[in-house]
Amino acid sequence: MERRYGRFYITFDLLEDDPETIMERIMPNFVILKAEAIYTQRYIEYEAYSPLFRELVIWDDLPFYILFFGKDGELNVTEYKEEL
Repeated sequence: MERRYGRFYITFDLLEDDPETIMERIMPNFVILKAEAIYTQRYIEYEAYSPLFRELVIWDDLPFYILFFGKDGELNVTEYKEEL
């Protein structure tokens, strides 16, 4: 099995405002392994498997991804690289 794991979050606002988009267009792309509500920041952070994520080597930390819809309406992800 490919090691395509990563992290992303969904805000409480999106969950409240547009749950249909989350259930119909976002979540079918992921196998959720862990979900943690961060109440102080008003989001849920997910750890998941997805074919949209890059394949990891064994020693890689889980990368963080930003989810967005492209001009074609398809769900896309981009890896967030924090600069130190």
